[in-house]
Amino acid sequence: MELTKQELKLAVFAARQYQNFFYRNNQLIGYIGLVPFFLGFPVFPWSEWLRNFLMTVGLIMLISSAFGFFVSTTGKLYEQLQVLKKGASG
Repeated sequence: MELTKQELKLAVFAARQYQNFFYRNNQLIGYIGLVPFFLGFPVFPWSEWLRNFLMTVGLIMLISSAFGFFVSTTGKLYEQLQVLKKGASG
């Protein structure tokens, strides 16, 4: 499988970064982000600005958690591919 220049750049970045604290704990960040997201629904008798704030914070945390998951998965797969390539060539 051949990667384009941009895909290779992203894979190398992901391989360097997936051991970072944010990328290792992306599931925890996602679970914590669920709390303010669901507290922002209009079920609770809070003011409109507080609901909007909670939903925004929760959504940002959920999206960043998904991004962290994708980066960590891509990094692990790229490293595994490099190990397999070295094993096949050597």
